[in-house]
Amino acid sequence: MRIRYNTIGPDGLWGMLKELKIDTEQIVSRECLKNIVERLDKNAVEVLCGPRQSGKTTLLYLLMIEITKKNLSPEYIHYLNLDTLPGYAIFENPVRFCQAIRESHQNNKEQKVYLLLDEIQRLKNPGLFLKAIYDSCPEIKLIVSGSSSLEIRAKTKEFLTGRKYETLLLPLSYREIVRYSKKLPPDFFEEKVSADNIELWKERQQIYGQFLVEQMMEMTIHGGYPGVFMAENKKNKEEILYELYNSYVKKDITDFLKVENLSLFNNLARTFAAQIAGLINLSQICSLLGGNRITISKYLNILEETYVIKTLTPFVRNKRNEVKYARKCFFYDCGLRNLPLNQFGEVLERSDFGSLLENMVAGESIKSLGPFNNLYYWRTKAGAEVDFVIESAQGIIPVEVKFLSAKIGTLSRSFHSFLETYHPPKAFFLNRDQVGCLKKESTAIFYLPIHWFLLGCAI
Repeated sequence: MRIRYNTIGPDGLWGMLKELKIDTEQIVSRECLKNIVERLDKNAVEVLCGPRQSGKTTLLYLLMIEITKKNLSPEYIHYLNLDTLPGYAIFENPVRFCQAIRESHQNNKEQKVYLLLDEIQRLKNPGLFLKAIYDSCPEIKLIVSGSSSLEIRAKTKEFLTGRKYETLLLPLSYREIVRYSKKLPPDFFEEKVSADNIELWKERQQIYGQFLVEQMMEMTIHGGYPGVFMAENKKNKEEILYELYNSYVKKDITDFLKVENLSLFNNLARTFAAQIAGLINLSQICSLLGGNRITISKYLNILEETYVIKTLTPFVRNKRNEVKYARKCFFYDCGLRNLPLNQFGEVLERSDFGSLLENMVAGESIKSLGPFNNLYYWRTKAGAEVDFVIESAQGIIPVEVKFLSAKIGTLSRSFHSFLETYHPPKAFFLNRDQVGCLKKESTAIFYLPIHWFLLGCAI
């Protein structure tokens, strides 16, 4: 597909129309696209945040396609990649910037204009610039993105409060990847498992289960970064992952955050990778790596703020016997987790297989629930533990993850303990291939293959 847009020419003025050819067959559509499109006519700045190479520029291209569908002349679609500009003088005066846009289409100054700015963090004061455009040019719809989420947030938070919608774009989800394959009927992605349709899901497992397992296994090895997913072979996937991590360390960690002890930072990332799904013990890590607690805590926060890892806090309801403070560590992307350990072997042959699957469930739950999700784990001082607890509109939902062919009706002692303590409306026991449902007092317990849960068919 070809899209035309307005950009700045060699003379530094708007009015140069360019054409971009996009092969939409080679682009995985993002689930957040629909929500952003629905807000295109709202008077707010759209800010795309997320880790490097998660697909933000591609999402801007997809938005340009959607804007083109409004039968809008290309002259009203303004796009700039600030990485390619030789200088930023045009941005120094927001009022003059607005005038330049208006002058580029004098025939209809009241027409809504779409301004898409990529790599917005290149500006010295992007927050102040965007606020000035927002306040003085109501006919301009601003859509911006950048490679450094930290920079965007640091430079826009003060000025755009109440003026923006923020979209967190993480690596591709399992659901997005499976949808892209077109191997499953579209209605599968909208339907949820229930006691009334459990037999239908048993049939679907027989037909599609093997394919979904294969997709899940590949994702536990190389993850879901778009460039990695689209790479032709294993060697290329791993080369892209190495380049991605090196770019992250240089541009985010070294250039922006000015982290000096890169050796300690990389060793910490490697340590967390080796301990996924485990409790974080800062004292033990300090002893192992030789760093002080303040520095280790700082680097931990950086890894979390740059969307490399996610820490989960325990689910606590003021029970005296529950663990209240210890956090668990997960990686947003399994490929990025495997990288520092150089572990890209077949998952079924690896000792960390169980932890990887638990990491997959955590990562995909975060993507589906959103950045401000209510995802926890549960643990008692006596050692009883449930892998995940989700707080949702449906109530408290415990989730246990086991890659075993579960026997319907069999539950772990820890799972029983949670059900007896909290009486949730529903619970999920994720396993390799069994589908079933039973009632225990007031709780509907669903036995579901892990891959169906990852697909979003449960919650």
